[in-house]
Amino acid sequence: MPSGSLPPRSSDTTCALQYLNETFLKQWRVFNRAGHRLYLVHILNLVYVSLVYIRPQEYIPALQDIPILQFFLIGSFFVWLLQPKRIVEAPQYWLFPVLLLLMCLSVAVNGWIGGAVNVFMDFAPVVALFFLISTSTNTASKHRQFMTVLTLATVILALHGIDQVHTGIGWSGARVIEGRITYLGVFNDPNDLALAFIIAIPMLFLNYNETKSLVIKVWWLSAIVIVLYGIYLTNSRGGMLGVIVLFMFFTYRRYGIFRFLLFAAIGLAGLSMIPSRLGEIDPGESSAAGRVEAWYAGLQMLFSKPILGVGKGLFTEHNYLTAHNSFVLVFAELGLVGYFFWLALVGLSVLMVCQISSAPDRLSDSSVEWNQHKKIAGTYVYSMLGFFVAAFFLSRSYNIVLFVMCALCVALYQCVRTKCPSFDPITLKKYAARIFVLEISSIIFMYILVKILLILGD
Repeated sequence: MPSGSLPPRSSDTTCALQYLNETFLKQWRVFNRAGHRLYLVHILNLVYVSLVYIRPQEYIPALQDIPILQFFLIGSFFVWLLQPKRIVEAPQYWLFPVLLLLMCLSVAVNGWIGGAVNVFMDFAPVVALFFLISTSTNTASKHRQFMTVLTLATVILALHGIDQVHTGIGWSGARVIEGRITYLGVFNDPNDLALAFIIAIPMLFLNYNETKSLVIKVWWLSAIVIVLYGIYLTNSRGGMLGVIVLFMFFTYRRYGIFRFLLFAAIGLAGLSMIPSRLGEIDPGESSAAGRVEAWYAGLQMLFSKPILGVGKGLFTEHNYLTAHNSFVLVFAELGLVGYFFWLALVGLSVLMVCQISSAPDRLSDSSVEWNQHKKIAGTYVYSMLGFFVAAFFLSRSYNIVLFVMCALCVALYQCVRTKCPSFDPITLKKYAARIFVLEISSIIFMYILVKILLILGD
């Protein structure tokens, strides 16, 4: 203690402690408000998804030993648990845990108990993220924020790919594979990158159309070009087909059948002039032949074990190649039971945003807010359409990006249901029969398609 100074009086100390205590209690009461807690969960979710995309923890040495992803996910889940009331009306909230259970059972009944534990540990964080995103993204502005984060992260991945092509290795340390760009983690395959790019394209166009400033419009247009170029650099046939279908679906809805056919002809002619693997699609081509053989193997796995399949993640134990089809992969690995719940989970998510985008304006008192909901729903419809077109040729049934999109669809549905109670509820009971018909029809379709392609390939 400096000379001449006096120790603090006990009354001063008591006042200071009382002031700190009151300040803490005041801040705790502010944080304890439901809206503030949910917004904190939302922010933590945005950071988590950004880290899943950009993954600085894998190439920045100072972050490599820190479990940064787990920290944000657990932190978000802890704050979420403090929320006294969480809206969990949608059927996906019980479909997802059931699907996780079936994934574990599919491995256990095939004699690998330890594998069931591994499946649970790998997929439980995805289930938790679904709950966190779908319950905290409860306003139109939060959805716009989520889309902005996803698109900006996607642009970074595309810029990384452009750098990768010119230098052979990107700033993350990821290298090109046979001239195709890659990234790290869940995007270490060119096809995974293409899926992330496809999902972002409708969101980028929404941001472009909603922007009034010319400067910002130029930025979003540049971002669209960068991401489209990124899809080209992935050289993913599924990704390119996804873009083609998105373009065709948009022109049909916007301009009608005649302009649609004209634009489709011009677009296909232009694509035929661009060097890519898309022009190599042929039943007799080695890659395509291997894909058809994998589909055939998946059907045989289903026929041999129709109830719970051969086990989640065990497709390649029965065939040297993966399924190269997200639908085949699920019914081969999870059987008819697991495939039904997977279809219900993703199908009802798509149905929710389809119904919102096509609902009449009179359902809401606030036309401005309702228009925002409809625009966001329409964007999600395009994103999901592009994903599933590409996923038909890729084994991405359990991709985290897919379930983030499902969570956003459910979040928007619950937001609309809260603000517009007259909006018809979507339940599994109401659509179970149609999902079952879709399940059986898709299997029959794959069987007929495989038979035709095998004949053509001979």
